[in-house]
This record gives sequence, structure tokens and C-alpha cells, in this order.
Amino acid sequence: MLSFKLAEKLEGILNGINIDFYDPTKDIYYPYSYLDITNKQKNKLALQKQLGLRQDENIPLMAIISRLTTQKGLNLVVDVFGEIMKLPIQVVILGKGDEYYQDKFMELAKNYLGKVASIITFDILLSKQIYAGSDLFLMPSKTEPCGLSQMIACRYGTIPIVRATGGLFDSIKDYYEQDGNGFVFRDFDAYQMLEKIKQALNLYSEQTKFTALQIKNMQIDFSWQNSAKEYLEKYAQLLKK
Repeated sequence: MLSFKLAEKLEGILNGINIDFYDPTKDIYYPYSYLDITNKQKNKLALQKQLGLRQDENIPLMAIISRLTTQKGLNLVVDVFGEIMKLPIQVVILGKGDEYYQDKFMELAKNYLGKVASIITFDILLSKQIYAGSDLFLMPSKTEPCGLSQMIACRYGTIPIVRATGGLFDSIKDYYEQDGNGFVFRDFDAYQMLEKIKQALNLYSEQTKFTALQIKNMQIDFSWQNSAKEYLEKYAQLLKK
């Protein structure tokens, strides 16, 4: 554990994302921006068709784009997947990792045809379409020094559901708190995660509020330009000392 004196000398600066690379105005079926997000629903329909999910623009689609490991909190997802499937929701998983999770998510996709899609690979272009076509983004990491996926999700107007750890806690605040931009659960607990998924679905049912949150999130500056500015300011303070 860091001593108090040493902790006083440390300050965290979030990583940034490449907003030119992750840009909802390109590399997807139907480009959109925060000025008009109508095409986001069209991207969902296109993604549902591509992945063999039941096409329905009104059903919320939740994405997991991750390395498939326990560190990413996927054991929580597996533990309550049956409960998640009782909800009015579709789930898409994209990623590669531990054989156990690869096999498990493929099995779940077979068990819930039309409601779950599992793609066991790394595919940047497909990931952009998933960010664009999904309504919710689940990232229940056990530990996460910073994390980029939750920022990318915001860029595409896809609402993050995260655990309060590391950079996830620094970048995502719970919707019911001041400046909330997502849904955050505290403990590494599957049922706390499930409760936040339910809260996100309740907000989804209030489309005016949900759309307002999407538009708000798309305007958050998670760019490297913003992070670089913080580094320069910190260097300037150090030079003065």
C-alpha cells in the first residue's frame, strides 16, 4: 500500500481514444452524429440481421466487446446469464480469450438462438458496427487500470454499464448521480451487476431520457487531445517547482 506522503505525489490522467478512428460518421452501415442519432436504430437492425438476431428496433441490444477472461468480470455474466435472458434484451459478445469463456458463450448463443450472438474473434470493423448498433455496453471488470471500451461506447451513444474500479470509475458516473453518464455497480457481485442492467432497461423504456443521455455521452471529450492537455499542464506545474 502506498504511504500517504507518496500518494500525495501521484495523480492519474485518463488515457484517450482516437476519435478519428472511432467515429460514428464512418465505417458503419448508417453514419450518424450527436446532431442526429436517428440512424443508430438502423445500425441495430443491420447488426441484428448480420448476426442472426431477431430484428426488432424496439428491443434493447447489449454488447460485450472484451478479452474473454475472469479479470474482465465475465464470470459475473455467466453466473446470472439465465436471469439476464428473462429480461427483454438481446446480447452480443465479441472477443477471444480463455477457452472456458469461448466455449461457454458459444454454448449460450446456441441455447438462446435469435437472442444471443457470440463471435469468438478480434474484428475491429465488426466492433465498430457493434458499438454503433448496440444500446448498452457491459464492462464488469474485476480490475481495469483505465479501459478504453467504455469511452468508445460513449462515442457511439451506447450507454456503459460498468463496475466501479480503476479507470471505469474515473470515466463513468452512475446515471442517478451528478453528471451521470452510465450505470455503475460497486462490488464485484453478479446480482449488483444484474440490478444495474435492469436500471438501464428501465431508462431505455423512457426513450426521451435515454436518447438525451446518448446525445450527452457522444459529446464527452475522451480524445487524446484532452489527455495530452492534462499532461502538458502537469509538466508545466512540475517545471515551476
